[in-house]
Amino acid sequence: MGIVADPGCRLLEVDYAGIEQVVMGWFMRDPHYIRIAKLGTHAIVASNVLKRPIDLSWPNDRIAAACKAIKRDKDPHVHDIYDRSKRCVHGTAYDLTPLG
Repeated sequence: MGIVADPGCRLLEVDYAGIEQVVMGWFMRDPHYIRIAKLGTHAIVASNVLKRPIDLSWPNDRIAAACKAIKRDKDPHVHDIYDRSKRCVHGTAYDLTPLG
Protein backbone atom coordinates (compact mmCIF):
# COMPACT_ATOMS: atom_id res chain seq x y z
CA MET A 1 0.00 0.00 0.00
CA GLY A 2 1.32 3.44 -0.89
CA ILE A 3 0.73 6.86 0.52
CA VAL A 4 -2.76 8.12 -0.31
CA ALA A 5 -4.03 11.68 0.12
CA ASP A 6 -7.18 12.16 2.17
CA PRO A 7 -10.33 13.01 0.20
CA GLY A 8 -10.22 16.64 -0.91
CA CYS A 9 -6.44 16.80 -0.42
CA ARG A 10 -3.56 16.58 -2.87
CA LEU A 11 -0.31 14.76 -2.45
CA LEU A 12 2.62 16.59 -4.01
CA GLU A 13 6.18 15.53 -4.68
CA VAL A 14 8.73 18.31 -5.11
CA ASP A 15 12.37 18.01 -6.12
CA TYR A 16 14.39 21.20 -6.25
CA ALA A 17 17.45 20.61 -8.42
CA GLY A 18 20.66 21.72 -6.74
CA ILE A 19 18.99 22.59 -3.43
CA GLU A 20 22.05 21.56 -1.38
CA GLN A 21 24.20 24.14 -3.17
CA VAL A 22 21.48 26.83 -2.92
CA VAL A 23 21.18 26.26 0.83
CA MET A 24 24.96 26.38 1.21
CA GLY A 25 25.02 29.69 -0.69
CA TRP A 26 22.24 31.01 1.54
CA PHE A 27 24.21 30.11 4.68
CA MET A 28 27.27 31.82 3.20
CA ARG A 29 25.08 34.83 2.30
CA ASP A 30 26.62 34.72 -1.15
CA PRO A 31 24.21 35.70 -3.95
CA HIS A 32 26.82 34.80 -6.59
CA TYR A 33 27.10 31.25 -5.25
CA ILE A 34 23.30 30.93 -5.15
CA ARG A 35 23.12 32.08 -8.79
CA ILE A 36 25.67 29.46 -9.83
CA ALA A 37 23.84 26.79 -7.81
CA LYS A 38 20.55 27.57 -9.52
CA LEU A 39 22.13 27.55 -12.98
CA GLY A 40 24.16 24.34 -12.63
CA THR A 41 27.20 24.13 -10.37
CA HIS A 42 28.27 20.69 -11.62
CA ALA A 43 28.16 21.65 -15.29
CA ILE A 44 29.99 24.92 -14.63
CA VAL A 45 32.80 23.01 -12.91
CA ALA A 46 32.78 20.39 -15.69
CA SER A 47 32.98 23.12 -18.35
CA ASN A 48 36.31 24.23 -16.91
CA VAL A 49 37.69 20.69 -16.80
CA LEU A 50 36.56 20.21 -20.41
CA LYS A 51 38.46 23.41 -21.32
CA ARG A 52 35.34 25.13 -22.60
CA PRO A 53 34.55 27.29 -19.59
CA ILE A 54 31.17 28.84 -19.08
CA ASP A 55 31.62 32.59 -18.64
CA LEU A 56 29.71 33.77 -15.58
CA SER A 57 29.33 37.22 -17.16
CA TRP A 58 26.94 35.65 -19.71
CA PRO A 59 23.22 36.16 -19.14
CA ASN A 60 21.49 33.46 -17.09
CA ASP A 61 19.64 31.94 -20.06
CA ARG A 62 22.90 31.41 -21.96
CA ILE A 63 24.60 29.86 -18.92
CA ALA A 64 21.59 27.61 -18.29
CA ALA A 65 21.62 26.44 -21.92
CA ALA A 66 25.36 25.70 -21.77
CA CYS A 67 24.91 23.77 -18.51
CA LYS A 68 22.03 21.78 -19.98
CA ALA A 69 24.13 20.93 -23.05
CA ILE A 70 26.93 19.54 -20.88
CA LYS A 71 24.54 17.64 -18.62
CA ARG A 72 22.77 15.99 -21.58
CA ASP A 73 25.84 15.36 -23.73
CA LYS A 74 25.97 11.72 -24.88
CA ASP A 75 29.79 11.62 -25.17
CA PRO A 76 31.03 9.18 -22.47
CA HIS A 77 34.03 11.42 -21.72
CA VAL A 78 31.81 14.46 -21.11
CA HIS A 79 29.43 12.36 -19.01
CA ASP A 80 32.38 11.08 -16.94
CA ILE A 81 33.72 14.60 -16.36
CA TYR A 82 30.25 15.84 -15.38
CA ASP A 83 29.83 12.92 -12.96
CA ARG A 84 33.26 13.52 -11.41
CA SER A 85 32.51 17.24 -11.10
CA LYS A 86 29.30 16.40 -9.28
CA ARG A 87 31.16 14.24 -6.76
CA CYS A 88 33.82 16.92 -6.33
CA VAL A 89 31.24 19.66 -5.67
CA HIS A 90 29.34 17.55 -3.13
CA GLY A 91 32.52 16.19 -1.58
CA THR A 92 33.86 19.70 -1.09
CA ALA A 93 30.54 20.93 0.32
CA TYR A 94 30.43 18.11 2.86
CA ASP A 95 34.13 18.25 3.76
CA LEU A 96 35.07 14.93 2.19
CA THR A 97 38.79 14.27 2.34
CA PRO A 98 40.85 13.05 -0.64
CA LEU A 99 41.01 9.63 1.02
CA GLY A 100 37.20 9.65 1.43
